[in-house]
Amino acid sequence: MNSILTAAVFALVLAGCATTRTEAPQGNYLPAGIDQPRLAADTVRQLVAVYPPARTRLALEQPAKDPFGAALLQGLRASGYAVQEGGKAPEGTLPLRYVADQAGPVFRVMVAVGSQSLARAYVPQGNALVPAGAWARKE
Repeated sequence: MNSILTAAVFALVLAGCATTRTEAPQGNYLPAGIDQPRLAADTVRQLVAVYPPARTRLALEQPAKDPFGAALLQGLRASGYAVQEGGKAPEGTLPLRYVADQAGPVFRVMVAVGSQSLARAYVPQGNALVPAGAWARKE
């Protein structure tokens, strides 16, 4: 229980690290063997809860050629989002960026939608990664 609380606090700290667009890292830095489609599906569920698919247009500003990015893009489209790939977001479209990485035993997924970000930490449990706490939202 103590390690889950520590991981949750770590997630909040990591969520606060992305203060501006130019400072925020982008990409997938997860090691091989991680169930990245599962993490992407969890991310899509949270995006659906915060940004209504039928009313939100997204522009993924980075290539989604990695396993997490490809699963995220597929999940967003399957959920009803209009998603443009590459380049700057046209007017009325929110820019979307993501980073998936690891710091010690804790894994993190962070997505930035416009100027807001959502982040969640995960810890290994058995052969899977489980959420170490709720999603943190930075507005």
